[in-house]
Amino acid sequence: MRSRLQRTLKFCRSHWPWLLPAMPLVVIAFGTALLHLAAMAFEYHAGQWDPPFRERIDSPGQFSVSVYASDDWNASIEDLPVILIHGSPGDASNFGDIIRMAPEKYLMIAYDRPDYRGTMSSIPVGNLKSQTAVARYVIEGTAGRPCIAIGHSYGGPIALQLAIEYPGLVKGVILIGAAVDPGLEKIHLLQKAAAHPLLEWTLPKAFRLSNEELIQLGPDLIELRHRLPELTVPIVMIHGGEDRLVPVENCDYLLDELRKAGLESLLTIDRHREWNHFIPWEHPSSVLKAIDTMAGMSSSTGREQEQE
Repeated sequence: MRSRLQRTLKFCRSHWPWLLPAMPLVVIAFGTALLHLAAMAFEYHAGQWDPPFRERIDSPGQFSVSVYASDDWNASIEDLPVILIHGSPGDASNFGDIIRMAPEKYLMIAYDRPDYRGTMSSIPVGNLKSQTAVARYVIEGTAGRPCIAIGHSYGGPIALQLAIEYPGLVKGVILIGAAVDPGLEKIHLLQKAAAHPLLEWTLPKAFRLSNEELIQLGPDLIELRHRLPELTVPIVMIHGGEDRLVPVENCDYLLDELRKAGLESLLTIDRHREWNHFIPWEHPSSVLKAIDTMAGMSSSTGREQEQE
């Protein structure tokens, strides 16, 4: 074993002039392989989900959306609709436990956002405005009445913009580990490299789409900031103090922005110091509790909770 290692080291020392320039390619190849393995694992997990009700709704020439629900929305006209918007990357199965555990009084509706898993799109949808238009189409094509909008991670600002653009369709917003502060959105060098045409094609589709969305997210959040004073519905914000993907400081940002507009009473912040970013998977009961709170909340209430 030692002699083999010595031979390898000797080879590297004698050939380093041409090995060194090749190292970035080796790193990229290794990283791409890991991303493909992660994508395969992600798709396998999503494939294990068996929702009670599923259907496609189509917008000819634009998109065909895979929608999943706790019941047939045509037969659940008395139930309060709850639309669930996943992050980036992700798909509707991210909310599987929440849908399974939800009481029958709620019509839980999740969907694969455009070009993730079962949804196909023929138009560009890599920005919040386009994503919000798709969410509106899902609501109108399913429940067809005002709902509670829940957004996880990247889905959070979609839910907020949905409440601003289409207030008649949203009774309240629940943000889970949501990215809302443009100042916290940093574009890493690897993200820029991955967006280059020479490298982009090597990435799994979900990661390529996610990279496009996250690069655009900062400018979109700056635009959204100017429209936050238009909010009229109650907001519950659930966030983990150990969230390493979307910092908990996003809560402070939204509170400050709403306070400037005199709307801080709309916001209830539910912080959990030891929780991470994956609240829908690890703490689905907290989301269901927030839905119960939202269902009975008026726009004049707001408070902040600090929990261990």
